Amino acid sequence: GRMPLAFAPFLRSLLKQDSSMEIVEHLMLATSGMTLAYLTLYQMVPVVAPDVKREYRGSFADNLFNIVYLPVISFLASHASYVLGVQGAAARWTEESRSSYWFLVLYIAKNFMRSVSSVILGDKKKGMWLIHIHHVISISCFAIGLFLHRLHFFGAMDGMCEISIIFLNNKFLYRDFGVAKGALYRLNLLALAVSWILTRLLAFPLWLALFLNDYYYQPMYAQDVSMFEMVVYPATTLIIWCLSVKWFGPIANEIMSEFSSDETSSKKKKEN
Repeated sequence: GRMPLAFAPFLRSLLKQDSSMEIVEHLMLATSGMTLAYLTLYQMVPVVAPDVKREYRGSFADNLFNIVYLPVISFLASHASYVLGVQGAAARWTEESRSSYWFLVLYIAKNFMRSVSSVILGDKKKGMWLIHIHHVISISCFAIGLFLHRLHFFGAMDGMCEISIIFLNNKFLYRDFGVAKGALYRLNLLALAVSWILTRLLAFPLWLALFLNDYYYQPMYAQDVSMFEMVVYPATTLIIWCLSVKWFGPIANEIMSEFSSDETSSKKKKEN
């Protein structure tokens, strides 16, 4: 059959990119390095956490991996969002920076590695199928921007939500290592809630507003952008925002539970 008109310009522009092989090399190197680091951590799990069941070792190794990965990816996304965002619509739609480039490379490499390894290692983490769907969609969107050298700002701004995952990962580590929940745990919980609000509940609507505002008032920068990008990018951001609103409920409930139990215990001490 005939190729859909919406995808023809996209594929032609992809084939014209002179730097495609360099990008592929960087993706392969990043994926290989992360795979080696991840498998090393996976082999260490029985030593550092002998109580973790075999089917959950993959998730535990991922939590250990994220201790370094998440701060790095969060810094790159934040730096790229600032550098490209303040320069105006032209930069947001058509330019890239070193930080935006490496953010996209590391994000794609890590999440590709994580999805493949979870299948091979038989990871039984709850909701893994939803994570796979998220990875397929986000990797597809980010790869298009990476190879076509456009919309890096919007990819990086979406990527700033990884800041909140730093504190979510800390929460998982408390659980994995069986550490008692004290003042530091509650402080991390507050940081999780604040970062969740700033980088997800507020940032995603701002992303959509910028995207639509730029397209409406300065459409010349979107003339080479495919219909796939124009539809899937904002749709994905909107879906993730809706999920983030839903997922904030348990975070808020735990905060109320932790601090209400703290108040109850302090009252009992005063009574005694």
